[in-house]
Amino acid sequence: MSDLPHQQSVSSKAGLREESWQREFRSHVPEYSAELAGTAFLVFCVVAAVAVMFAPASAVVHWIDSERLRLFVTGSILGGAGALVAITPLGRISGAHLNPAVSIGFYCEGKMHLQDLIGYVIAQFAGGAIGAWAGATVSGALGRSVKEALTLPAESVSNWSAAGAEAISTFALAFVIFEMLSIKRLMHWTPLVVVAVASILVGIDGNFSGASLNPARSFGPAWLEHNWHCFWVYVVGPCVGGFLAGIVHKFVMPRPARTGKLFHDRHYRSIFSGRSDTMANIHVRRQAGAPPNVRPPVHKSRISSA
Repeated sequence: MSDLPHQQSVSSKAGLREESWQREFRSHVPEYSAELAGTAFLVFCVVAAVAVMFAPASAVVHWIDSERLRLFVTGSILGGAGALVAITPLGRISGAHLNPAVSIGFYCEGKMHLQDLIGYVIAQFAGGAIGAWAGATVSGALGRSVKEALTLPAESVSNWSAAGAEAISTFALAFVIFEMLSIKRLMHWTPLVVVAVASILVGIDGNFSGASLNPARSFGPAWLEHNWHCFWVYVVGPCVGGFLAGIVHKFVMPRPARTGKLFHDRHYRSIFSGRSDTMANIHVRRQAGAPPNVRPPVHKSRISSA
């Protein structure tokens, strides 16, 4: 009987922790919603760009004979779409990961909480499905002729080799992002660097593994085409690459990433745990007149009730 009060106390504290976790998860719905919308836009651009650049009936195929050059251009378009999201309010709210592998890397690097990683991955896959559907609707017959940008390895490439190439390419992309974000004077240039890196990686790897680098990007077309035969390649490969990039950057490099956002703006709150994220939350609270012991509003001009 003497242990009963102690057990009730422990149970009460556990309940408070659970309630706090649930409330925090709900309070981050604006970030998850922005991530969903941003990923949908990215995948829409993927499906449309692949249709225009590679559909046999597209005039671009005749204007640009070189498949390699068209891959580089496609990579630039996709990187540009992601960079565009990053600098818009959507990206300034969510951080514009737009990619489960990048979010896993940020989690391993120590910038995300587990519940936010889960929220982001769900939002990214949902956005991938919505974006692929929208892209297929707009591209019509051109999109259907390239299987709505379905990612598949080249005929002579095994699934495991493709997964390895995806891991290496995603590692390179994520590591460059983390390193850019670890240097204060360079961090605002991260979206522009992503355009260049994506162009190079898609240009090199596009006709080998398909250069997805993003499970959400591959999920949308696979869902539309009901083709899951190689989908695991584009989940395992990129996620391993993102995981390794986060671990290596955390334990090997001298400076941690300062933020979990590809484009940091101190006028928007951050659910991440970097130094710049902490400073942004302090700034937003002060500018919005919010007390220091409550969650900051999404933007400095809005006072949150959470």
